[in-house]
Amino acid sequence: MDRVDIFERRRERFVKEGLTEEEAYDLATEMWNRDENNVDLRVCFECTNYQQDKSCKALSTSTHKMWPLRFMLQRCPQFNLKGKQ
Repeated sequence: MDRVDIFERRRERFVKEGLTEEEAYDLATEMWNRDENNVDLRVCFECTNYQQDKSCKALSTSTHKMWPLRFMLQRCPQFNLKGKQ
């Protein structure tokens, strides 16, 4: 998958998760720049601990919602990359 496809897939996902078109574009752009510059910041969507109910199983056993934290590039000590072998 090329970078443009990845950008578009991310943008679409963010819209489905509740961001406006502009917010989704901006976040996808931030992630594009992150990938280009090999920065180690991540968003919750990239983590195996992120759950469909928008909570993090690593940070809490409650249903604490992570809005808007889940849309922010950050360093998380509990981060575990999806698809990592």
